[in-house]
Amino acid sequence: MFIDELSDLKELITPTIHNAFVKGRDIKALASATTEYASLHRILSELEAYSYSLVSSLDGLDFGPRPTFTVSKELGMLGSLFPYAETLICVDAANVNITDCAQQVAKRLIANDFTASGIGFCQGKEFAPRITRCREGIIIDGFYENVPFASSVNALVISILVDGLEAIAMLDIKNKNLIITNQNTLGCDELFRVNFKNCTLLFEDFLIPPKQSHSATILHIKNLFKLRQAAKLLGMSIGMHKITSSRADNRTISGLKLIDFQSVSFQLAKLMIEIYACQLKLDENIKSSVAGHLTPFEVTEVLALTLDVAMRTARTCIQFHGSSGLLSNSQASVLYRASMLEALRYESLQEQWKRLGKFYLDTAQEIPVASLAG
Repeated sequence: MFIDELSDLKELITPTIHNAFVKGRDIKALASATTEYASLHRILSELEAYSYSLVSSLDGLDFGPRPTFTVSKELGMLGSLFPYAETLICVDAANVNITDCAQQVAKRLIANDFTASGIGFCQGKEFAPRITRCREGIIIDGFYENVPFASSVNALVISILVDGLEAIAMLDIKNKNLIITNQNTLGCDELFRVNFKNCTLLFEDFLIPPKQSHSATILHIKNLFKLRQAAKLLGMSIGMHKITSSRADNRTISGLKLIDFQSVSFQLAKLMIEIYACQLKLDENIKSSVAGHLTPFEVTEVLALTLDVAMRTARTCIQFHGSSGLLSNSQASVLYRASMLEALRYESLQEQWKRLGKFYLDTAQEIPVASLAG
């Protein structure tokens, strides 16, 4: 599975299934990075990670979307909320070559002087502001919470409905009618509340304007975003399990290694099976996405699954670190908080599974009575 090819960062590896893309790139630089925005942006820029999926006609590397899922997973293993997936929304919009705005963004991405944070793309957190039409565009009024690194990026990429049609717009972070405040959620200073005070969005600043013919394109872009988020959640589970297994193997209680207690080893083994199940599911969905056969239901399913496992892995593993897990600068604490903070960006797991269950019931085929009898 290509999603597993970057799990070992001790050597140079190629982040694709056929060793055809990004050959020789030293992704292991991510392993020694901090979760700070500036540090990660510098490393991703040096790796040209913003250009991986950008088409060659826009001077991108044109490797397709696969390497971006791998980078997302590695960022998750660090416990970072860095808006890599959000920035790639701009790349995906530029690839369809619809507007001049998207082309200008693509040039800035090539120059590594552009990043963005997304609003309205997370499942269950659709952005529903008050929108008023004006001559040159729309006026938007409302707020959105849990936006990662909103004060550090160059722009906000916004998914909105205009006259019942989906659109993707971009707003400069320096807009005077934009108020950004730190939420300090769970002791984290990486999530922000963004308040739109009658901000004007010009039609020329739309990455993808509101047209019926663009609906399928926007759906595909949203699917890619959610799959990258699922890859990040998977990385958080892998990272937390890895450091916990190492901790359990080195920590002793009453002369015995913590890993030797069945109550510990059995729980870690169970979590490992669930993580591998997520990995298989995500890998299959990514292949379907590349082939153009992925449905919104399947994306919601894998996102709910990886979020469920990430939260359960974080809550279980943090207990095995003892007092060291309470230290704010410990890797276990960083990954625990990152998993919980990512969960805040989505609707509750109960709501996600309810919606999936309703979909199953609505699409279930009626079973003929004869088949039941025979």
